[in-house]
Amino acid sequence: MQRKKSLTTTQLQQKVIHLQSELSKCRQKIADYQNNYHYQLLEELKEKNQVLESRNKLLERSFKEVHEEKDRKEKENAELIEKLDEVNKMRDALNEELESLKENNKHSDNNSEVLSSEDSTIDNEGVDWFTRNVQKEAQQRKYKKN
Repeated sequence: MQRKKSLTTTQLQQKVIHLQSELSKCRQKIADYQNNYHYQLLEELKEKNQVLESRNKLLERSFKEVHEEKDRKEKENAELIEKLDEVNKMRDALNEELESLKENNKHSDNNSEVLSSEDSTIDNEGVDWFTRNVQKEAQQRKYKKN
């Protein structure tokens, strides 16, 4: 069987001193790396990359919003075009009806003129008939008196 070696106090102190020395060397290396140009460049690039990534996310959100707005506008535009087509169809139908009514009105005006001329002819004939009858009666009265 092996016994565990126990270190003496002096050995432990020497080991602590050695580890402190190693730690100091490591810290110095880290400081050298941090002061090194490439290390600084790497840190700057990491920071720029972070800024660019956040900007990219912002632009992606903005793009998504603009794309959604475009889709809404296209849908709205399609609805308005459909309504415009309906209004144009209604306008065409109303124009056809108006033309039909104008044509009917022309025929009515022509009929009215014919009726008006017939009425004036009838009125003239009626006046002539009335005048002739009055004259006949007047002559008959003259003959009866004589």
